[in-house]
Amino acid sequence: MALHFYNSLSRTKEKFKPILDKHVSIYTCGPTVYNFPHIGNYRTYVYWDLLVRSLRFLDYRVKHVTNITDVGHLTDDEVLASDTGEDKMEKAAKRENKTVWDIAAFYTQDYIAGLDALHCARPDVLCPATEHIEDMITMIAELIAQGHAYATPSGVYYDISTFPDYGKLSGNTVDQLEDGASGRVEQIADKRSPNDFVLWVVGKEQSMMWDSPWGRGYPGWHIECSAMARKYLGDWFDIHGGGVDNKFPHHECEIAQSEPLSKKKRPFAHTWLHTGHMTVEGARMAKSKGNVYTLADLREKQVSMRALRMLYLSAHYRSTMDFSWTSLDQAKATLTSFDRLTERLAKVTTDGPIRPEFNEILNGLLFDVMEALEDDMNTPEAFAVLFTWMKEMNGLMDEENLSSVEAKAALGVLETLDGALEVLLPWPEEQGSGEIPSDVRALFEQRNAAKEAKDWPLADSLRDQLKEAGYMVEDTKDGPVLRKISA
Repeated sequence: MALHFYNSLSRTKEKFKPILDKHVSIYTCGPTVYNFPHIGNYRTYVYWDLLVRSLRFLDYRVKHVTNITDVGHLTDDEVLASDTGEDKMEKAAKRENKTVWDIAAFYTQDYIAGLDALHCARPDVLCPATEHIEDMITMIAELIAQGHAYATPSGVYYDISTFPDYGKLSGNTVDQLEDGASGRVEQIADKRSPNDFVLWVVGKEQSMMWDSPWGRGYPGWHIECSAMARKYLGDWFDIHGGGVDNKFPHHECEIAQSEPLSKKKRPFAHTWLHTGHMTVEGARMAKSKGNVYTLADLREKQVSMRALRMLYLSAHYRSTMDFSWTSLDQAKATLTSFDRLTERLAKVTTDGPIRPEFNEILNGLLFDVMEALEDDMNTPEAFAVLFTWMKEMNGLMDEENLSSVEAKAALGVLETLDGALEVLLPWPEEQGSGEIPSDVRALFEQRNAAKEAKDWPLADSLRDQLKEAGYMVEDTKDGPVLRKISA
């Protein structure tokens, strides 16, 4: 089938056709670097990695741009098109007794390290807002010149009454905002409407400030992404991605301030993709509940980053995903199954050619997995196909009905598909030395002797001791096999 995405703008699943043939331009919202990203943030970043990998697998040339918000994101920005609150960077600097520049540098590096740990390819362009202030000032000046923005003593604001399409992405139209604005937006005296949003702030002293035609100040959050997307991708690009919580007000405001400046009056982005929320043990993540986990928190619990990536990919990107220790164990078990399969395939020594019917099985696997990914990145369906195929491969090896050449071809197909999923094959940094400690080896031999003697209680007890040491015993037709349990 052809590539399809669910476009949040049209609220339908659409056939994807890039603006330029076989070239895809993507802008995704990155982190505000005032604290450690949590596992819900990284779920979104892993899916953008899957998007880029899948497109490249399908022979598209991809340019992926992601921003770093290191100024201008106010603590109330997510509530409405609000200009109240404290800059998150300033708040973090006070909390840690550091400069805002130190805060930005530290948490930017932590974000990048997290991408690397989860095997996410780094974006082609990673653009900090503080390095693009002139681009924002230029864009704000254009909006004023066209009558879409106005300057006041407290700053420059976007007049949303000048953009009739405001609300087309989120459904929050101007009329709806005005009906529900009372009590939710702090009215600033020189704003024409409480729902006009800030483009440039003046009159508020903070560490990060720049000169502008409207006074010394700093940019609003929404203008940052519009200016950087325009600089690197132009007035119109293929895909804009972000978490569902960015849909309003952030993405709605991006559209409003970007589309009036389009030279050919085209949409800001052709396709909008939004990832769903993540809950923890059925509850919304909240610091007060103690359930906001970072990658460092999981590492302290010896959780494999590959297992976390597997957990992310087990759910559809648009769905609400629940993180639990049980679901993480299921992800680990899935990886163990894949690792066991690759080990078995590597050990096949039976002579014989590749049979035509086996080639059909491999080609069918490639087709079905990529068809699932082309269907709005349907990873649950892709893994359902892989599980069925894995069972078939294990059955052939149990019957000794697989040649070494066929096994090698099967491994090659797994490697090909892993170019998109990046989770099917073991990660070198998580494999360790492969050496089994002598005390563990001794327990394994004792367990085997107890099993031979039919001393089942002792055999079970020794198996439990091995499990506590981080190893599992598999009884196969070729004899017991000792395997390290994935973290």
